[in-house]
Amino acid sequence: MYRSRLIMMNFLHTNYIPSRIHVHHEDEVTDNDIIGNLGLIKNSDHNKIHHPRGSGRFGISPLDDKKKYAKVYNKEYQTSHRNDPHFKLKNAQRAIKRYNEKLKDDPEFKEHRNKIDRNSYHKRMQDPEYVIKRRLQKRLWGIKNKESQNAINQL
Repeated sequence: MYRSRLIMMNFLHTNYIPSRIHVHHEDEVTDNDIIGNLGLIKNSDHNKIHHPRGSGRFGISPLDDKKKYAKVYNKEYQTSHRNDPHFKLKNAQRAIKRYNEKLKDDPEFKEHRNKIDRNSYHKRMQDPEYVIKRRLQKRLWGIKNKESQNAINQL
């Protein structure tokens, strides 16, 4: 229980103040618990004072700018559900669906994707460990292909 609430209960000579009634600091300094600075106010009115126009916990109201509110909300939601496997699967399915519906045949998107792929390829090729690993993979693939071709030829 907050100290300001205890002081107000003592001042009113009561043991209980309903939870829907808040103790409000007039000067909005929570350390200033002088009885002259405290007042009782309904929960809804207290929220209107401290969170005007429904700005709530994201610092922006959906009434002011819907796109900005949605962006902030989605970012908060994604960070809070980052390690949830169900959330990851749902996001992956949504991305695949969007790709298949809209982006698959879009020439601008193809060019953008190819540019990103080229850049990442050049970055990887500058890493000597990756180059060695890649050469080994290619050798193994070659050996497997030869073995499979020999097996096919023997049939």
